[in-house]
Amino acid sequence: MKTFYTGSRWWSDRQLPNGTVLWTAPTGHTYVTKPHGGQLFPVLARPTGVLDLPAESPAPFPGRGHAMPTRRITRAQDRAARITYQRNLNAAHYAQNPDPPPDPPPF
Repeated sequence: MKTFYTGSRWWSDRQLPNGTVLWTAPTGHTYVTKPHGGQLFPVLARPTGVLDLPAESPAPFPGRGHAMPTRRITRAQDRAARITYQRNLNAAHYAQNPDPPPDPPPF
């Protein structure tokens, strides 16, 4: 979500020093995720220093919310093109090597 939906009208996140992440939805609802690594590995729960966090982090790039690329061809067209390409490679190979491969040895 952070990659494609950032900015003031999309999802935003803020990580606290204790590892808790606060997610804010476009609707304004806030969701809290708590770190559980410290329960399994207590050494991970100890702070390593004091953090100087800004009040709010700005969006990395304005208008970044629509960064998802669009397809030029459909999945079916892409699949058909890859199959055709491979079949052409196979046909060229068999044209140069008309003899079938030898039979495998019996087990």
